[in-house]
Amino acid sequence: MKELGATPSFEIPEAIYERTMEGAGDEDKSDPEKVLEFVQRFPDIDAALRPIFEMADKLDDDPETQFLLRTIAQDERSTLEFFHDACKLLNG
Repeated sequence: MKELGATPSFEIPEAIYERTMEGAGDEDKSDPEKVLEFVQRFPDIDAALRPIFEMADKLDDDPETQFLLRTIAQDERSTLEFFHDACKLLNG
């Protein structure tokens, strides 16, 4: 949004961002280790996506945003499924 000239109404607090990104750039860890750690953060895909779907369900008066949130959740499901599959291949 910033790149398009808009001002975001919410930004992820730095502490949460750092905790989320912790280890992702660690050169002492192998890629399989990084993927395993990511999957361990989100072991239940449905539970990870539930907050997005719940928010979408509350937006009956805003169908465009509701649709957008559901589309984002579907994209995130694909990403999480990919990481779960990759983790199995890389880590056995």
